[in-house]
Formats: sequence, C-alpha cells, structure tokens
Amino acid sequence: MPIPFTEQQKKAIDSRGGRLLVSAAAGSGKTAVLVQRVIELVCGAEPVDVDRLLVVTFTNAAASEMRSKIASALLDRLALEPNNIRLRRQLVLLPGARIQTVHAFCMDLVRQNFALCGVSPDFSLADETEYSLLKDAAMEETLENAYASDTPQFEALQYAFCEERGDERLAGIVREIYECLRSHPDPDGWLERAGEADEDLPPEQTDWGAYLLECARGSLRFAASGLESVLNALENAPELLEKYRPVLGSLLEQADEIQQAMAGGWDSAVDAVRAFSNPRLPSVRGGDEQLRERVKNAKKLFADRVKAIGERVLCAHAGEIAQENAQARPLVQGLCDLVRDFSARYTEEKKKRGLLDFSDLEHLALGLLTDEQGGRTPLAEQLSQSLSELLVDEYQDTNEIQDRIFDAVAPARGGVFQVGDVKQSIYRFRLAEPGIFVDKYRRYADYDAPDAAERRLPLNRNFRSRPEVLELCNFLFSRLMSRHFGEVDYDESERLYPGADNREGHCPSEVCVIDMQGARDDEDSPEKAQAEARYAAGRIAALLQTHRVTEKDGSTRPARPGDFAILLSSFRSKAPFYRQALQRAGIPAAAGEDGFFDAMEVQIMLSFLRIIDNRRQDVPLISVLRSPLFFFSPDDLTEIRECDRQGAFCDALTAAAAAGRGDARQFLDLLDELCSRAVDLTVSELLQLIYSRTGAMGVFAALDRGENRRRNLSRLLGMAMSYEGRSARGIHAFLRFLDRKAEDESEVPGAPAGSDAVQLLSIHKSKGLEYPIVIVPDLAKSFNADDLKKPVLFHQKMGIGIRLRDERSHAEYATQLYRAVAARITAEQRAEELRKLYVALTRAREKLIVTLALPDVSKKLTEWAPLAGGGPIDPEALSAQTSCAMWVCAPLLNHPAGGPLRALCPGTIPVSSDAGADNLRVSVVHYTEIPDDFCPPQAVQPQQTEDFSALLAQMDVPYAYADVSALPSKLTPTGAKRLMPGAGEIEQAEDAPRVRFYQTPTGDGPYNARARGTATHLLLSLADYEGCAQPGGVERELARLTAQRKMTEHQAQLVSRQTAARYFEGPLAARVRAAGRVLREYEFGALFTPRELLGEGRDDEQILMNGIIDLLLFEPDGLCVVDFKTDRVQPGGEEQAAQRHRLQLDIYAAAAEKIFGQPVRSRVVYFLQTGRAITL
Repeated sequence: MPIPFTEQQKKAIDSRGGRLLVSAAAGSGKTAVLVQRVIELVCGAEPVDVDRLLVVTFTNAAASEMRSKIASALLDRLALEPNNIRLRRQLVLLPGARIQTVHAFCMDLVRQNFALCGVSPDFSLADETEYSLLKDAAMEETLENAYASDTPQFEALQYAFCEERGDERLAGIVREIYECLRSHPDPDGWLERAGEADEDLPPEQTDWGAYLLECARGSLRFAASGLESVLNALENAPELLEKYRPVLGSLLEQADEIQQAMAGGWDSAVDAVRAFSNPRLPSVRGGDEQLRERVKNAKKLFADRVKAIGERVLCAHAGEIAQENAQARPLVQGLCDLVRDFSARYTEEKKKRGLLDFSDLEHLALGLLTDEQGGRTPLAEQLSQSLSELLVDEYQDTNEIQDRIFDAVAPARGGVFQVGDVKQSIYRFRLAEPGIFVDKYRRYADYDAPDAAERRLPLNRNFRSRPEVLELCNFLFSRLMSRHFGEVDYDESERLYPGADNREGHCPSEVCVIDMQGARDDEDSPEKAQAEARYAAGRIAALLQTHRVTEKDGSTRPARPGDFAILLSSFRSKAPFYRQALQRAGIPAAAGEDGFFDAMEVQIMLSFLRIIDNRRQDVPLISVLRSPLFFFSPDDLTEIRECDRQGAFCDALTAAAAAGRGDARQFLDLLDELCSRAVDLTVSELLQLIYSRTGAMGVFAALDRGENRRRNLSRLLGMAMSYEGRSARGIHAFLRFLDRKAEDESEVPGAPAGSDAVQLLSIHKSKGLEYPIVIVPDLAKSFNADDLKKPVLFHQKMGIGIRLRDERSHAEYATQLYRAVAARITAEQRAEELRKLYVALTRAREKLIVTLALPDVSKKLTEWAPLAGGGPIDPEALSAQTSCAMWVCAPLLNHPAGGPLRALCPGTIPVSSDAGADNLRVSVVHYTEIPDDFCPPQAVQPQQTEDFSALLAQMDVPYAYADVSALPSKLTPTGAKRLMPGAGEIEQAEDAPRVRFYQTPTGDGPYNARARGTATHLLLSLADYEGCAQPGGVERELARLTAQRKMTEHQAQLVSRQTAARYFEGPLAARVRAAGRVLREYEFGALFTPRELLGEGRDDEQILMNGIIDLLLFEPDGLCVVDFKTDRVQPGGEEQAAQRHRLQLDIYAAAAEKIFGQPVRSRVVYFLQTGRAITL
C-alpha cells in the first residue's frame, strides 16, 4: 500500500532542478522521502537511470539500507507493472549505482585516477593500530629532529609545553592540531596563515576579536531587554515606576553608550565598560513584591553581565594585546612548523607502505576535482556532466572539505538535494561542521519563492512520537534553542507537529527530580547513579505490569523489556549501575560491550604489565592483588600494609612475605618469574605466559558476560601481536601506545538490536533509533570540560590560542586569543550538548521519562527561578551551565504541571499556557524514598562482623547463610569431591596464584609417575592427531615438539610410545578427529550456587569453581567432556575407578554447559595405562 505523504514531503520528493536543502526534524520520515525521491527520479515523467545519481550517506550501513529500500520499492512497482522494461533496467543498474559514503566515493575516484594523484595503484587502507604506530614513529622523528636543530624557537616550545616527565604534552598538542586540520581543505595554507596571523590588525578586525565583540553585544542586548521588560511592567505600578525609573533609565543609557563604543573600536569599548557605573536602587516599601523582586533581578543580571564582559572580553587595550601576541607568535610559528614536519614525515611513512587514510582520500579527491583557485578541473566537469542529481543524506554532519567535494561534482544541469537536521548534529568529535548547514539554510530562499535557484524546506511532521512526547520537547526547546544557543531558532518551522497518530489513550511524559540532600555531593559519588538506576528499574517494573504498547496496525499488547531504552550520556561509567539495578529487579538488560579499555579484565592485564615494567606503582599492584586472579581481600591488604607503612606497597608485600605470609610469597615468586622472563619475551609472549600462569582465561570466563571477557583478552593479545609486527619497543612503549589508543576510543558499541531486554546505550548510539518507552537519566551530570584546561586551544575559524608562562613566577596565564578560542569552543560544546538532549528526548514513541539528581533541589530551583519568565531563556545563562539540569528545570517552573517544582521556590512564578497539565507528570523525590528492592543488599562491614554474629547468637533465629558460611569462595573439582556426605572438610582452592603449569623436571634422578603423566598430558594437548594416527607418527610428533621447544628432551623421553600410539589409533581419538571443534586443556572458571553443588542450600550465594578440561568436543548433538587419567588401574577395574571421578566430570560438564550454552551429551574418562575409555 503506497505511503500517504504530506504536502511538505511531496514537495521534497517532486521538486526538480536547482538546490534544495531540507531540514528534516526527528521522526519526519526523512529516509522514506529520500528513497521515494530516488524512485520518482528513475521512474517519473522525466526519468533518469539510477546510475546517473550520486547518493551520499553517512555510514556504510546507511548506504546498504538505502540500496535495499530502493530495490524493494522498485520490485513493488515491478509487481504492479510486470512488463515495465525500464523498471527491470533500473534493477539491473542498481548494484553498480553510486550509493555510498563520501569516503567510498573518494576511494573510487582516487583508484580510477591514481596516476594523477601520484599514488600506487594498489594502495590500501590500514587499521587504526597501524596508523597509530606510524604516527608514533613520525612524531619521534619530528621531535628528534627538533632537538637536534636546537633552535631558540624550539627551546621556547620546550619551556612552554614540556613537563618534567618528558615531551608527551608537546607531542599531544602537535598531534591534535594535525588531526583537527585534516578536515580543512588547505591545511598547509592554514598553518602558513596562522603563523603570521593578524600581526598588524586591531582586535576588532580579527576573526577572534570580531567574535568576542559580537558575543559581548548579544549578552548586553539580552540583559538590556530584561531592563526594558521590567520598565514596561512598571507602567502598571506608577508608584514603583517613579522610584525605579531613574536607575533603570541610567543603566539603559549606559548600555547604549557601550554598544556605540563597541562600534567605534576595541579600545573605546574597553574604556566604556571600565567607565560603567552601577547605581543603587532606592529603598522602596509597599507595592507589588513580585514586581520589586523582578526589578532587583533584572538590575543584578545587567550589572553582572557588564562586569563579566569587562573581566573576560574587554579586559585589555589593543596595545597590551599586541604585546601578548608578540610573545605568543614565535610559539605559534614553532607549533605550526612542527605540525608541518610531522605531517610530511607521517605522509612519507604511509607512502613507503602504500597506505592511505580516509583524510588522504578526501584531500586527493579534492585535488582531482578543484584547481588552485578552487575552480572545477576537467575531471570534475566530466563527473558533473555524468550526473543527473546529487543527493546527500545527514548533511548536518558534513565538514568543509566534504562540502567542497560535493560542490565540485554537483550536476551542471541537474539538481542538488541535501537533507539533514542541524538540531541532531552531535558529531563534533568527528569534525562535523553544523555551521555549513546553518549558513545555507539561512541564506536559501523559502521553497515557494519564485525563480529561486537555492531553496529550503522544513519537514516538521513527526510520525514517531505521541503528542505528549512532542509537547514536552516543544515546551523545552522553544525556551532553550536559538541561533545564539544551539545555532537554530526553535520557531514555528522547527517545532514538532504530530503526524497521523492512531494511538488511543493517554500517556503523559514524566520528569523526576531526585533530591540528593544528605548524600555525598561530588561528581564521582556512586549514590547519584544508584538512586537514578533504582528509580529507572522501579518505573520499568511498574510499566511492565500496566503499560500496553501500540503496534503499527493500531493493536496493543503488554509492554516487554525490549520496549524500553535507557539513554546515557556517560555510558561507560554509568551503565553498570543500571545493569545491576535491572538484574536485581529480575529484568533482562542488554548493554552491548563495555568500552574495551574500561573492561575489568583488560584493566587488570594492563595493570599486570605495568607492575612487571615497574612494580613500585601502588595502584596497578593493588588492582592486580584485588582482582579475581588472586582475591586478596581489603583486610589482607590492610595487614600487608601494616608490615611497612612508609614505602611503596611492593615493599610492604616483600616484608609480609619475609614475615611468613604465604600468599604474599607466592605472588612475589610469580612476579619475579614474569619479570625475569620479560627480558627475553615479546609483549604478546609475556601476555600468554601471564594467561597461562594465572588461569586468566578460565577465571574471567566464569564471571558475568564471560565469553565477552575471553574475547577481550584475546583481542588484547591480538593487539600486542599486531603492535610487534610494526614495532619492538617493549612493555613501556606498548602501554603508552594503548594509553593513547584508549583516549581515542570515543564510541561504545550499542546494545544488540531486537533482543527482548531493556536496551542500555549511549545517546550517540541511539541516533536514528526509536523505542516505545525511553528513559533519559543523569541530566545533572557535569559536561566534560577537559578540552578547556589545555595549554593550547585550537579552532579552525579562530586560530591557535596559547597560555603563556611567566618567566619569573612560572605561572601560566591566558592570552586574549586563548580566551576567544575558549569562548568559541565552550559555546560550540554547549550547543552540541543541547542537541544531544534533543536527540535523546525525540527517541521515544509512546512514553518519555526524564530523571536528574541534584544535591539540594530547593536551593537550585531558587537559583534558577529568575530565569523562568515563561519565554526564551537568556542564551548567556544557558551557555554558562555545566549540566543539563537547569535546561530542564528552569522551563518546567513555568509548566502547568510544574507545581512540585514551584512549591520549592519562594515567590510567585508565572505559569505558561502553551502546554497541558495532563500531558506531563513532574515529581520531586528524596533519594532515600526510592525503594531499594532492586538494589544489592549492603555487605556487612568487616568491623561489624563480630557484633553481628553475637547478635545472631542471642536471637532465636537460625542464621540464613549458615549453609554457605562453611563453604570456601573458591573450589577445585577435585576438592569438591569432599562435598559428598561424610566427606569431612572441604578442600579449598589453592591460594593465589591459582596455576596449573607444567613444571620442567629438574636434576638427573629417576622420574616419578607424576612427571611421566605430566609429559603424556603435554603431548596429548599439543599433538597433531592426524599425524600421530599414522605408523611411527608419535615418534615424529615428539621430535617436532622438541625441535619447536614445546617439549623438553627429558619430557619426550618420559612418554610411553606404546601408550600414546594406542590412544591415537583408537576410537576415542577418531572421535576427536571427527568433532566439529575441539578445545584442549581448556581452563575454565564457573560460578555455582551451594544448591547446585550440594543439592541443597541457598541460591543467592556463589562459589567460583576452577579447573582444566583435558578435551572438550563439539559434536552435532552436543558437547563431550574427556578427562585423561594416569591412575594405576588393573584391566577390568576401569568402571569402578571411573566412578571415583564422576563428580569431577559432572562439574566439568556443568561448567561447560554454563559457559557455552550447549548440553553435554557424554562424559568420558580415558585410562592411559589400559587404553580403555569409560563413558559416565
């Protein structure tokens, strides 16, 4: 059935010729419009072939989806017109059609014209690891060359930016400028201009000075409008007007004088601001108290604004700024020289290896398409003639070089269709430039303007969300978003209007403000996250019982966990709290994988490498000791620290070992061994040794998401191998490489789509998705301001701002250009945070729930109340915020449903009429009032244990955990045998380190049976089964293994050739060869409850079971567990002997089922001495 398009959508589909820029709001059917436009282009009244279109998408996935949807639409039409030859032709042409990302387009262009580009025809793209290593090498050469040159300029750079620890900060500055400039069409030209920037120009004629003056004008204008508004209100109170008019009039006159002075130049503006006089308000009694309060607030806002302009913007005359710039210029020139040198060396490194990166592709493509003056080349003209239309999706995320490429290939006689939504531009970290979209949208004519070659068209009908969701979004963003803050006016054309909505009933949105008064008031406190996570889990649990989701056909069904999404701004740090709260509530949660470098197992392994490199690092050492590999408790660490309270923790550990502490001695022995071996091993070999000696793979596989953890450890090993393939600089260099890589890991994989579990994902990952019920928490989280703390700030439009260092005091201070760049970056960051909020709130189809936790709600609301005038909020005040909290709360003070917020503020706050009270529920809840049914029970603190036990002894109540308290937290399958009735004490797992590592026999004495069994097991774990099944195969295999140093000569001599050959030629070995997958010596760890081990007891406690499965076979009907035994057993006694190992095999089987999710169909004990296999 054809989609019923709206009038706006039809215009976007049917327009032809010229340029059309479509602003497609959230949920407005952008993809459907784009697909339909392509269909109409190839099948309409004046059809063009699909291969004459260039459709540019943001991602490969989007390109694939677009191609698929176009194919489906063509097939649907062909079903109605089966004899339409043209439709059949388009389906044939479609696979070769240019529906691709901008990088794919550039790659095709460069490959086809490699000779013109001066690159190898077989160039390739590398992975990020290789690029990073090449950059490291290029940076090392760049700095070595700079040190060798020993110029005064470089000495100044060292003084300004190098630290005692080395030159990493300087290298980071150079690298950051280089990366940011890669999206500029002419990076070399930019560097040339930056080094000589504005030497003789007065500040008001520079880009940065003009920007600061415009900011000051806007700030002053808005504050003055507040004074004018108050004066107008005073017209209805003559007695107050008479008292206040002289002061307010004086302030407005000064505002005009400052504005005029700004037009006269920088110095006149500085003088005018310094001459500002702030008269006192007269004392007035009586009259409207609320109006008097408005006067005070408006006057204070104006005075504060002028003061801020004088302190942050117009704080120095042009002569003083010129002196600053003269000091900074050599540093800027030196940085630009280093960036150029680094760029040249990095390019040369890539050229040697026949490599290009994505930025190279863009610059080479632009070089093919434009000449030095920016005009089209013959190649660009040829491409342009070959196209009938250029269509660009997600245009708001385009950068400048990409936009130049689009202009160069735009059809000469066709159309350009660009679609996006600047309100959803949230990829600044990928160098997206939303200003490109904004500038064109402001410049283009309205769609219906006659004879306009460049037109704009809004799509603002939302077909995703219920009216209640849209009403809250409109209410908030009409007060928050403007061209001064957010880069677009949220006016009638940008508001969201409900599309055709057939959903019945009423589903109000919710905003809950959680009062954290009494809790720790710091950003890293877990109490805030725990409170919001508990609240979210509680609301989901309730809605699962009551809410019905409306399907596309209008039918309803009960809500399922997969209908919910929790969108987090700080996914890595906050997702675990929500996952835990949901698990406690019995609600499945899908959070994808944590960031690789934040994963516990990766952190522990990196800490292990750090202490091997230098054990005198307390944090990584304690991290390793506390890890699941060694299980040192806080009490253990406290006792160890008491052995030496002054030195590093490794000194205390050494003292504890000397005092007879066995676990400390074992750990230090292992660490000493690893340190001595590290001298001769590569990093990957060292990691493999750590994995083997600690059983890391098995231990981490036993934890939640065990398979993910195993994959992470394998990935870390793979990264080490990849690193060694291009570098061989040891542990320290590898750790530095990973630290930089971790800083660049900006994206977190999203939760798997389609699973029936609550989806936890980042706001960035949610873009383009939708869910029936969306929860947006953590809106009081502070924005990341780390970029503004750097000694050098960079902006493509403003230049390079530097903090200078005073030679006497060594204190750093900001130059005026630095302040200007900081102001621009801050404004852009805040605008993007606002757009992120818009993206998050517009993901909901049916219900939207917003939460935020504040340290003192009443205090904060009172602080924000003066901004709640009912209309747009001062952009300066919005930009000054450090979180989204005020952006949500201040507008809601005016909302008809905002009574719970207004009740906490003194005075009277006006209530707006542009929203319905029934469509929103606002609540304020103290964090202690949120039920903790969904929270983990609080663990008893160690110092309370004795008192708690004594209290239990006095009570006539049995201890609920008595059956667990006698059990150790760690067991081996062998020790678990003694869990059987009458078995006596339980054998606990060995203290850390838990290892099963084959020791090389020492000395020349006779080898015992254990050594013989160890050698035989080693052969079985390493042997080539096919080769050993051949005559003489065992002997050849032993020779191979000894030659490869996988076995020693001594071990090879211990192996009975007859015993081994009997096994390899027998039926069990044949079964191994036939299995689809075989794991040998599989180290595992699995969590069991006492009930699973004993058949009785609790289900809410867990014991970690460690072991090694000799063979695990993956067969068509399930798994088979095999255990080799070297027991002395008489022929015929195997059945009875096998029963002694039944529990061990049962535990192996249960662990395998837990880890792999497949049933174990058979358990086999193979007795090497008799060659008989017994199936249990």
